Amino acid sequence: MGALCEMAWNQGIDLYGEDDNRFLKGAEYVARYNLGADVPFTRLTFQQGAPGVWSGTVDDVTPSASGRGDLRPIWAMIENHYVNRRGLPAPNTSAMAAKLAPEGGGGDHGPNSGGFDQLGFGTLAFTRDKAAAPVQPPAPQGSPAGAATASASGSPSPTAGPAKDGGQAPGLASTGSDGLLGLTGAGLRAIGGGVPALRVRARRKGAHRA
Repeated sequence: MGALCEMAWNQGIDLYGEDDNRFLKGAEYVARYNLGADVPFTRLTFQQGAPGVWSGTVDDVTPSASGRGDLRPIWAMIENHYVNRRGLPAPNTSAMAAKLAPEGGGGDHGPNSGGFDQLGFGTLAFTRDKAAAPVQPPAPQGSPAGAATASASGSPSPTAGPAKDGGQAPGLASTGSDGLLGLTGAGLRAIGGGVPALRVRARRKGAHRA
């Protein structure tokens, strides 16, 4: 979730703040749970099994202890956004980020797949100074029409203008979602055109060796 929100933020879309910072509330709940503190919980009763072969009824009256306390290198990026960029309190998220710093990856957090899910660059990339004022997302730039015009005229693909307060430097990360779709389409077409050429080259190489 954090990675998706960060990518969207760099494209001028504030998923972090969607629905009154709903992601922050979820992150705070998960962090508090894994720190071992009490969390609000609604009793849940359900039937276990499949229709016609129910094996019984499960009545969950407390949060499950399964997996509680798991540590994953995901918290530095989330804390950086809400606390440093936006100036919002996130005490549980901050506590998890501090507990994991410096983040590691590549099996540092378990031998199974979960230990390799993150690269562990959070401390390096997202340990930033707190902004003097809340930072706004960069404005989306570019459009399909603009991309088509630039392509037809032979001029470079549209990029963002000079960085403004809280903005991003020029480049793909500053483009809007529409511009990104145009660039992605162009890239796919280029890849598609290159595949036959690679195949021909491989055949010629094989014939030469024979």
